[in-house]
Amino acid sequence: MTASQSRSFWIALSAVIFLGFVLRVGGSAGELWLDELWSLSLVAPLTSGSQVFTAIHHENNHYLISLWMWTLGPDRDWWMYRVPSILAGMGAVWAAIRIGLRQSRATALVAAVLVSLSYLAVFYSSEARGYAIACCMALVGYDCMENYLRVRTWPYAAGYGLAVVIGMLGNLSYVSVAVALGLWSV
Repeated sequence: MTASQSRSFWIALSAVIFLGFVLRVGGSAGELWLDELWSLSLVAPLTSGSQVFTAIHHENNHYLISLWMWTLGPDRDWWMYRVPSILAGMGAVWAAIRIGLRQSRATALVAAVLVSLSYLAVFYSSEARGYAIACCMALVGYDCMENYLRVRTWPYAAGYGLAVVIGMLGNLSYVSVAVALGLWSV
């Protein structure tokens, strides 16, 4: 690959990443949806962060998002409640690029376009729910598991374990990803 092709790749990749970020930030600028307001009302009466895990028994309790909402309190700008989802959405883009680069730069660019510009990926990473965290950790978990199966070093196994924990705290639907990756590793 020539220097010009390499530079073109990095410029295109940077543009896709930037566009994905702009879409997520732009999508997070609106008012909170009903389920986001519901989550905020669930955490409002809590007196400690640990109660997010012990006192709220509701399907709308996405632990990490609820903990973030409790930490911020009820009177913040709406977009601030969505910061973890925006960051997780961009983390998913990074993880997809990392996975794609093991194949080729073209694969990494396609992965970046798909994850950066996907309507659902943008939507879930611009609202205060746990789906963006689960999606990000699904890609990170896959990346760690694939690397672990290739080189068998403990940091990748630990990374996978951490991705499972964070993914399940983000949204319990991550359990299906953990089971699938576990079966794949066997």
